[in-house]
Amino acid sequence: GEAPQLKSPPAPNETLAERHQQIIARIDSLKQQWREQVGEIEGVLENSGLDRRKFNRGNQGKWMEKVNAWAQEETLSYQ
Repeated sequence: GEAPQLKSPPAPNETLAERHQQIIARIDSLKQQWREQVGEIEGVLENSGLDRRKFNRGNQGKWMEKVNAWAQEETLSYQ
């Protein structure tokens, strides 16, 4: 088979540490957006017509709590 290809290869002069910092910055940006929009996201979910047999309010609350906790944490890794 063919060798795997990187979807976003680093620039020739980019270091691994620089790439790592770029990824951490993207995650931090996503977390910031979440914190700013969490109220709106909850409203969208409530009014979206979700199949509550599969995505019930109890699970939704637990999921929201987990994402909120993650968004408040310092970003040290990609998890």
